[in-house]
Amino acid sequence: MLCRRPDAHGTSRALMLAITLALGVVVSSTQAWSTQAWPQVPSPVCSAKGITLCVLPDETAPVVEIVLRIPAGAADDPADAAGAAHLLEHLLLLHAPDLAPVAEHGNAFVSAVATPYVATTSAREALDVVDALLAVFRTPAFTAEALARERTAILRERETRRASPQSRIAARIGATLLGGSPLGRDPIGTREDVEALRLEDAIAFHAAHYRADEAVLVVGGDVRPEVLQARVAEVLGTAEARPKPPLSLEPVPPAAERVAIVSADPAIGAPERILAALVRFPDDAAGSAAVGLLLDYLTSDLPGAPRPTLEAQEDALLRAVGFGASRLAPGWTAFEIRLAARPGVPADALDRLEAVVRARLAEIAREGLDREILVRLSQRAVSRARAAQARPVGTSVALAEWTAAGRDLASWETRPETAAAVAPAEIAAIARALATAHRLVAADLLPETTRQPETRREP
Repeated sequence: MLCRRPDAHGTSRALMLAITLALGVVVSSTQAWSTQAWPQVPSPVCSAKGITLCVLPDETAPVVEIVLRIPAGAADDPADAAGAAHLLEHLLLLHAPDLAPVAEHGNAFVSAVATPYVATTSAREALDVVDALLAVFRTPAFTAEALARERTAILRERETRRASPQSRIAARIGATLLGGSPLGRDPIGTREDVEALRLEDAIAFHAAHYRADEAVLVVGGDVRPEVLQARVAEVLGTAEARPKPPLSLEPVPPAAERVAIVSADPAIGAPERILAALVRFPDDAAGSAAVGLLLDYLTSDLPGAPRPTLEAQEDALLRAVGFGASRLAPGWTAFEIRLAARPGVPADALDRLEAVVRARLAEIAREGLDREILVRLSQRAVSRARAAQARPVGTSVALAEWTAAGRDLASWETRPETAAAVAPAEIAAIARALATAHRLVAADLLPETTRQPETRREP
């Protein structure tokens, strides 16, 4: 996720998995899949009474994973209380007595649009942790001492993040792509924001956004759906849940290419260059499939592919190449292409690497992808997605994001036939947008050139 912090309250691998599972697959015909043996995927058992509850039962799972997704984050902070969502999460997790089991077994973090609370526990203790999570909907009461302690902790967290080159790079990418959009807000805010926050700000945020009927609760592991449904009804009642619509992102003008020196910090270890783009395309199964296949193809090692992989093509220079996609809002996806050179290579190597990537994207934009290549990519993608979805523990956050996005739960299992409508032209359109992506330079200077000269001491 391009705008979240990489600490305990930041970039979440589970959320990245949610994006990965949301990127579907494509086939040319159902016949191409007839010989494939796919892992069995448990179907979610869902209800919408009191809260949107989804259960992924698995008697073989060694632990139970529980996720409560509150559909409010930094983008919902009031103009005069930046950081309120983040402060509330700290106070609830660490100072609300009812949530002690959650703090013991899990964590929470704040993104622009959501606050997920995640806990992993045993089947024996699962109901106790569910009870603790549902306690977040009670009106909280905090002390001035709790506020002072968490304000200090948040300021320390902010300084830790600012000291991290990768965090600064992520913040610059978000600012470049999102500008003044609420989706680009830093969940922590400035030092002045943190120092100005009051208990009343956190409690007001809770009253406005912590509604059970708008939240999503996902439980995966050795649990019985009917037992969980009964417990939720006992705690929250049986009123119909009404999930909160996803936050809409205002359209942004087409981006002129720009260069920004993000960091020349030797802690990065080697030169990196990042190409980032915010792309609008249909937010449906076919559009998501096109994204997944394009990113996979760019580093494809399929035999007979029309071009060698980027790694093979520039192996003498390239340490790593990464491609990521993050769904930010309905119809909008942020892309990040990260090129990392090997230590000691000339700084201008990044120019050549960038030229290779842009040429590859331009070629796809002109010619699309061969249908046979698409089918083979799809077979691999389905196998990977099915393998991930077959394990409820580790995919509960993904299912929470899937549900919150309003996607059809019946299509949670990745089925090749449901994404057969994607066309090569859709992949070409996304490649066209990426070919003119923002250019950001992360550590264009080699580590040797950024070191301070040593001071000689007389004996």
